[in-house]
Parts: sequence; structure tokens; C-alpha cells
Amino acid sequence: MADSTSKDAPIGSVVEEPRTKNTPVPTNRISDVAAEHVPGKQDIPVPDTTEVGKQVPDTNNDIYVDKKLSKKEKERLKKTATCFTDHVGMIGEVYAPWSVASEFMRHFKGGTGTTKTISPDNVQDVERNTALSSVDPAGRKPVNTIAEKFINEIRRDMEHYNGPPRAYLSKNVTRGNHWFAARAETDKGDDQKKWYYALGGFAISYGALATPEKDVIRIDYKLFLWDRYNWKPGQGITNPYPKWWPTDCGITKLGDLKTPAFNYNGKTFPPSPYYNAKKNKIDDALQGAMQPLAGAKPFDVWGEGVTRRVYFKRALTYGPNGQGQPATEPIPAPGAGSAEMPWR
Repeated sequence: MADSTSKDAPIGSVVEEPRTKNTPVPTNRISDVAAEHVPGKQDIPVPDTTEVGKQVPDTNNDIYVDKKLSKKEKERLKKTATCFTDHVGMIGEVYAPWSVASEFMRHFKGGTGTTKTISPDNVQDVERNTALSSVDPAGRKPVNTIAEKFINEIRRDMEHYNGPPRAYLSKNVTRGNHWFAARAETDKGDDQKKWYYALGGFAISYGALATPEKDVIRIDYKLFLWDRYNWKPGQGITNPYPKWWPTDCGITKLGDLKTPAFNYNGKTFPPSPYYNAKKNKIDDALQGAMQPLAGAKPFDVWGEGVTRRVYFKRALTYGPNGQGQPATEPIPAPGAGSAEMPWR
């Protein structure tokens, strides 16, 4: 799953052991958020995933399974990995926090590699249970959400415009593309855990269409979500098996098997055990081993949220040179306005 916990790391990069409860939420500086006009569009534009996909390359299959393993060891690894992915595919039927993770795991094991699309309602659910805040450069306190800053930038650009509708994409000024890092949390109930186990870290973007209407600006916008469902040796999760589950698939007996040393995004990583008994941690390499051993394939996760609508009054007074004075109304939180109950 895509993850980023460092300002200098590309979206999706491995940074130490990112998927743990105490890992800091990826931050996007408020100054990073801008609105980029997309000429020639008369509807909400869709961000290109090519630019973010390049930052999350799939791991080479040779990294998941050491060529030095014997045929018997590979068979043991395949048996355990297959058992584990099968059980993860079933746990979600009886354990709510794993419902989406189970669906994704089944798709991974199926080996088609086709994009998994999540519904607009689920995209909203991800948004409700994810930290999407921007923070000030020093990381001292929340300032605005990415959506709020994006919409405010559009508002500024549209203040004195009276032409046809204008399309915009959110822009990450620092990275030079349209995507921002995000990750699901785990400490506020099963809804958050559901997306933590299914996505972990991922990327988000916003698109909007702004239309001038008499004394107001109408902005229709939506959230876009993208993730690469793949596996990185060195990352991992705490053994998820409930105490009442009948078997752990022999995972606890894999401590003697390790991945080879490997290089990823220019960094060298040491051999990693498929299971760390001391931390009770299952390494991502166990699921990744399903690719060379059982034909599983990574895939893209894509989602578009519902279209939201907000209204803003234009500047109410003008100076001697025609310069507008900013309106005094506060910027609404994402979703505060709608077609049925517009904010004015």
C-alpha cells in the first residue's frame, strides 16, 4: 500500500517501518496546496495517476523469495503464504475491521492485476476516517484541510472572473504534481482500522469546476483516491489473527526463513524475516511471496468521491481603483455546503 512518512520521501516510499500505530501521520504543508487551472475543461477534471504511480514501483519478485531457498523451503513458504492470504480473505466476513482488506486480498490472490474501484460512499468513509489535514511548516498545529485551502485558492482566482466555468486540480507545489500523501488511522474505532488494514498509506487529489453566478461563485468539487496495492519487504503488520482463530497457518514457524538483502528506491535493506516473533510482526514479504510462488498480482485502487457544492459571495465592496475587498464569510469545511443546502 502506498505510504509516505517523510517530507523527502516520494509518495509510496518505504520509510523504516511505517505501518505502526505510533507512526506520525504524513503531513502536507499548507504552503504546498495550490489550485491549478485546467484549460479547456467544462467539467470536474480527473488527476492523472501516472505521475504518482511512478513513485510507487512494484517490488521485483526476486526480492520476495531468496533464490538460495531449497525446493522444500519454498514449498513451506508457499503453503504458509497461501494459507494466510486465504484466511485474510475470510476474516473480514466475521471481523469488521478486516472487511475491505479481505476483499482486496482476494483480488490480489486472483492474479488479474485489474484496478479495484471503490464506491463514492466508501471514498467518503475513507475521508471521514483519515487525517487529511495540512499543517504549518513547523508542524505545530492544524491549519486548514487540503480541500479548504484548495477551494479558497479557487475562490481567490475567481473573484473578478465572469467568463465560462473554469476547471481546477489541486496541486502539490513541493512535489510538482497533483497528489498529496494520506494514511488511515487505527486508534478511533473499527471504521478507521478498516481502511488502515486495507490501504494504510495512499494518495489523494481534488478536482473542481468553478462557475460565476451573479454575485456568487459556485464551486463543485470532489475527492480522488489512488493507491497501489503491493508489498514491500521490511514493512509489515502485527499478527492479525484473533485468539479464537483455529490456526495461524504456521506463520510462527517461519522465523528461520528470510528475504534476500534488497535495494528499493536507491536504499539498501537487509534480509527480513517473514515473521518476527519478538514483535509478533508479519512482514509484507510473506504476501509478496504469493506473486512468484502462486501467480498473485499487485493492482491499483481507485476511487472518486461524491460531487460537493459550495457557494461564496463575491467581494462586497470595491476600492477607488476597482480592487475588491475580500468577503468576510468563513470558508466552509468540506461537505458543509451542498446542492440542497448551499452555503452563502
